[in-house]
Amino acid sequence: MKDYLYIICPESNKTLNLISISGKQILYRYLNKLQNGGVLAPKLKWGDVQRRNRLWESKKPKSIKDRKNLIKKCGKRCFLIHKKLKYPVCSKNKCEINCDGVRSARNNAAIIINRKNVKLESKIWANTAYRNAQYLGLEYCNWQIV
Repeated sequence: MKDYLYIICPESNKTLNLISISGKQILYRYLNKLQNGGVLAPKLKWGDVQRRNRLWESKKPKSIKDRKNLIKKCGKRCFLIHKKLKYPVCSKNKCEINCDGVRSARNNAAIIINRKNVKLESKIWANTAYRNAQYLGLEYCNWQIV
């Protein structure tokens, strides 16, 4: 059998055979990730997602003035696309990369990528942001390569 037909559970280090549990729809997502060499952010519980979204909403730089101040203070690394001041990953007061910011930037980029009626330039920016977010997630936020 090929390598991508197995999933290794990080908590118990057990391998799951995808053929034996092929009736489960959820596992096809992981199969695609394995074939494409994707990156998987850790799963969050529902209440945890809401709490972390609220935390990031209060920390992120909302206005253009906040974003300009952040790029002057911290440099290019706080934005996934620094030319357009898009997809901030640092909070507005600190120059540290925030994992919730990385997750939300990746999710927002994925939404743009999957939309049908979007300009080509926006899709190119979103693809770049998505790849950069995966890199930052691996480096700073303990995401795993699946």
